[in-house]
Amino acid sequence: MASLGAAVIRIDAEPAQDKRRWAIGNIGKQSMHLDYTGDARDAFLKLVAKSDILVESFLPGHLAKFGLGFDDLRAVNPRLIQVSITPFGQQAPYRHYRGSELVVSALASNLWQMGDADRPPVREPGEANFFHACAAGVFGALLAERERQQTGRGQLVDISAQEMGAGRNTLWILQHQFAGGRTSQRLGQTIDLGWGGSRAVWALADGYAFFQLPPPGSPLERALADWIAEVTGEVYESGDLAAAERFLATLSVKDVIAQAAPRDVRIMPVTGPRGVAEDPQLTAREFFVEHAGQQMPRRYLAITQDAGRGA
Repeated sequence: MASLGAAVIRIDAEPAQDKRRWAIGNIGKQSMHLDYTGDARDAFLKLVAKSDILVESFLPGHLAKFGLGFDDLRAVNPRLIQVSITPFGQQAPYRHYRGSELVVSALASNLWQMGDADRPPVREPGEANFFHACAAGVFGALLAERERQQTGRGQLVDISAQEMGAGRNTLWILQHQFAGGRTSQRLGQTIDLGWGGSRAVWALADGYAFFQLPPPGSPLERALADWIAEVTGEVYESGDLAAAERFLATLSVKDVIAQAAPRDVRIMPVTGPRGVAEDPQLTAREFFVEHAGQQMPRRYLAITQDAGRGA
């Protein structure tokens, strides 16, 4: 929300560590450290009274125990939009269960997809399910704001991280069902869009690339064949994995970046941490900022002053 231009105030239940104070300073214009009783509760309610949106991630019912549930807050500010982001949402049997990213991933069936078919599943990188839940919270808040402009009333936006995780793989499951009712399996380094696994990760001369062989007879396959013939002199036969593997192994990461797009060959390098830190595109976008002698991510989107005027 701060990236979209909102003035954000973060409230922590306990004093933050120095590194979190730095994060708070970059996220919002103020930071507050409150408990749930006495004068601090009154100060929080005064803040709610003049705020547009409240984002919280306590388990359902926790704030209500202190007289800070949505009905209590709405009595102070009928226009308030509250975004509640929890592992399993405000309703249904699992609402009081605690849930980390790993638990949510398992119960959303995302964990089942991660890893090789002959090995146990592995956790996908990052906090993917909660990241998408946070994005849904932003969109939900904006939709509630649009409604508030018409009615003058706020509402509760209920986000379940498990639900977001299940939504992420719905298409993947349906594709398998439409392709004959097959049960989806872990595919390792391949991707299956419903008609069988297709290799996705290939070795380059100095790294790796994400690439799928194009459909037989397609313009994309012709573009690949022309590129192979120009560089190696080989005639590429449709679906020849070995020929594609030999060819890709001769290319560097810079070759892929410079030559693939102009030829309409859909291949991209797999970037590691150092590659991200040195990426010229991210540098030009001022994605990183210096803090305590280190590069730190600043934002994932930017809103300019002219954005509302079509610039």
